[in-house]
Amino acid sequence: MTLALHTEECQLLLQQALEVAALGDSTVPKHPKSRYADSSSDDEDIEDSSSSSEEDLGDTKEADTPETEPPNLVVEHVPQRPQREKKKKKHTNLEMSQRQREQIIQKHFESLTCEYFPLFNDKQLKIPSILFPKDETTVSWIHHLSLQLQEQPVVVLALRSGRFAGAVFLEEKCVVHTTSQRYTVRKGQGKAQSSQDNAGAAPKSMGAQLRRHGEMQLQQDIVQTFKKWKHYLETAALILISSPKTMKRQLFVEALQSEDRRIRRVPLDMGRPSFEAVSLIYAILTRIKVEDAPLPLSNHLSEKPLVDHPEECAPDNIDETISISPQVEIITLTRLHEAARDGNVELLEELLEAESSDVNSVAGEDLMTPLHYAAQSDALTASACVALLLEKGRANPCQLDRRNRVPYYLSSHDKVRDAFRMCRAALGEEYCSWDAGAKVGPPLTEDDLRTRKEREAEKRRRKKSRQKEKQAKEKAHVAQAEQARQEEEARQKEEEEAKRVRDGLAPKKGGANACDFCQTVCRKKSQMFQRLTYSYCSTDCVNKHKRELMASAALARFG
Repeated sequence: MTLALHTEECQLLLQQALEVAALGDSTVPKHPKSRYADSSSDDEDIEDSSSSSEEDLGDTKEADTPETEPPNLVVEHVPQRPQREKKKKKHTNLEMSQRQREQIIQKHFESLTCEYFPLFNDKQLKIPSILFPKDETTVSWIHHLSLQLQEQPVVVLALRSGRFAGAVFLEEKCVVHTTSQRYTVRKGQGKAQSSQDNAGAAPKSMGAQLRRHGEMQLQQDIVQTFKKWKHYLETAALILISSPKTMKRQLFVEALQSEDRRIRRVPLDMGRPSFEAVSLIYAILTRIKVEDAPLPLSNHLSEKPLVDHPEECAPDNIDETISISPQVEIITLTRLHEAARDGNVELLEELLEAESSDVNSVAGEDLMTPLHYAAQSDALTASACVALLLEKGRANPCQLDRRNRVPYYLSSHDKVRDAFRMCRAALGEEYCSWDAGAKVGPPLTEDDLRTRKEREAEKRRRKKSRQKEKQAKEKAHVAQAEQARQEEEARQKEEEEAKRVRDGLAPKKGGANACDFCQTVCRKKSQMFQRLTYSYCSTDCVNKHKRELMASAALARFG
């Protein structure tokens, strides 16, 4: 049974946990089950990935539909029974949507790292560790937070890949929300323009300029939102932030400081920021669960209850996954770690052939294996390093680092993820638990990759063909317009010459400053005289032509 933190039922359970805690030490250790990083510290953020999971968001689009009763309209000529069936069917769809949303929330809640507190009757409270500050993990603090959530709002902010979403929640109600989308990432590259610029390459193309402008606009949107929400940010009980570590500085402006104790890093990958995503984040992280205790807690109040730790499945020829303590000394990187980190394929192959080091040894601040370092290295060489470590070194893709991350989760590019999937196809399903342990996607063979490339090539060919057809149509249209213009100019010229003949004038010589009567060419147009539609070199020509026109008109009248 799960309950929202602001409810009275939750406060009663927390009060009961306080009473149990007063009888003895009753805090249960963390459960290291999460597939995500434990982001309770400021330095532990979720990495930005170009292929963020879209499955959950796809479900939530339907799940977040407001559950409203259909209007009770009665039309005389419509039978009453079919109308009731229609209302019942719509209500059933809304119930299914709500159940789907609860399933998504439950799935993500179970993946969180949690703290456990015993209750009476062999029950225990499961509370997400992300809700606790770094220096305190007591049930009294959660009880205080539960009381705060009845009067103070919770602010949820999400930023990723040119998209920003934010919302303010008070109990079950969304007080205000906003979303913004700007063009900041080139399609297929997976990096913001600022990252490319900071790497040394600062292209001057029109697309790069548009992406830089998009980043400036997105930053302005964030600043304007924080100005409007200043009151909510000042009075909020919690501020939940979801962003990659390369973009978190964009959220820390004047209204929000990184050292604020209310800030919590969201340890969930909810895909693209949207209102549905921030609503799910709020629903997942502001709830607790009541479940059966693994041991009779009422008989062991003075002891810390044990919890079952999930076993990671590894290949038969690989040692058991190393159990990592949260507080360990930093181990110096081996040559194998450095080669994987630097993407040095040749050195990595030599070290694997020498068999002088353990391919699953951990090192560094986060206690990562060479496969972890290879997965997050440069995309140009990372796929080759990953393939070497798995196929030749028989590395363990299920092994977790200090932040409970598998190597696949650190993949820096789609090509690296494809390398994991191709190794899964080559090594077979019996090599390890690819789905539950390594979190690797479905197997990818050479034929699948070739088919995908052919499909993408065919898509590019069709696009190029459409562009050529469009250019040909535009060129034909321009040529047709030019021909029509020339024909119109020729027609006007013929009409002008015919009019000159009717007025008794000779064909006009070339040159714009020629006199229409005597054909004398003037040096400047300002020296010419204008009358009707004619230009003359002198007033004498004006009067002579005037008399001729009057004479021609008189002859026309008298026949």
